[in-house]
Amino acid sequence: MTKQNTALNGGQGYSRFVGNNGFPTGHLLAWSEAYLQRGYLVLYRNTGDAAYLDTCRAHIAAVRANRDDRRGQRDYLGALNPTWGTDKYEVPLVRWRFYTMNDALILVPMLESVLAAGADPDGLVAEAEQVMAFHDPEWRGPWYGYPAQYGGNRVNYPLALDMQATIGKVEVLLADLTGKPAYRQRAADILAWVLSQRRVVNGYTVWPDVRWDDVLLPPHGDPNSTIEWSDTVEFVLMCQQRGYGVPAELLRQLADTAARLMQTGRLALRCDGVGFGNDPIAGAYLLLAPYDSRIAPRVRKVLDGLNLRTTLPLLDEAWWGPAMLSVARISPKAISRGSDRRARPK
Repeated sequence: MTKQNTALNGGQGYSRFVGNNGFPTGHLLAWSEAYLQRGYLVLYRNTGDAAYLDTCRAHIAAVRANRDDRRGQRDYLGALNPTWGTDKYEVPLVRWRFYTMNDALILVPMLESVLAAGADPDGLVAEAEQVMAFHDPEWRGPWYGYPAQYGGNRVNYPLALDMQATIGKVEVLLADLTGKPAYRQRAADILAWVLSQRRVVNGYTVWPDVRWDDVLLPPHGDPNSTIEWSDTVEFVLMCQQRGYGVPAELLRQLADTAARLMQTGRLALRCDGVGFGNDPIAGAYLLLAPYDSRIAPRVRKVLDGLNLRTTLPLLDEAWWGPAMLSVARISPKAISRGSDRRARPK
């Protein structure tokens, strides 16, 4: 992983890719760089080599400098926000705006780096609290909704489940780092709502891909992709490790689903086992390895079949970060431990 990323944009990853800069998703600060940073943190936790933590911190510093209000980038309403916005999704209008999910993706490795280091010399917790306070009006209890200032038919509807889960990770981490009950309560509320939405389809424990169209409401509810499913599972595991009351049987069901999603030697496209195409993120499923002995060897088989050494240079930029996180998670320590939890820094 280190050799590949040293050559990637001069070792800077995608920490300086703002807005619609990058192929094909745009907003690579969230959709690639944040995952890349998490990969460095996994390597630091598993090896103790401080160089990985230092690299992650350097990337985080570059991302922080690219926050909209620090660059003087106003949204299309003229507001200067403490967010990492983009003009990617407002096509064809090309309008700059913020997205809560994207900000949460960026905040997760920031907070994880504080947990990993056991210290916060750069004020990352305070920054995360500032960003989440900005997004507080979007909290509708027990879920986050679309920002009212941008209008549209979505305002009174919840964000997609994987988005709730990613924001929930930030609430969990802030609860760890600050000890404030409000963060833990909000994480518990999100967890309860997420768990209430799960379904069993052909033996797979799934979550629906809840997405809204500004013209056609209500949303469709087909099972979501295995990328989004893994994000939701990680949130559930984070809550379980901290005593939020996740049923043990649910963990076994999720582990069984993860194993079945890889039973052909490929990672299915959707979490009901349909299609193929998400192999580079198979490492995310190692988080469930402690609950099912089939998972670790199947993850290795999927990634070996992908042949990451030759495939990585061919991946589009949005895949790079998730693939790097997969590579980092292959180590035996990561497989045996699953998700990490670190004590609150002094």
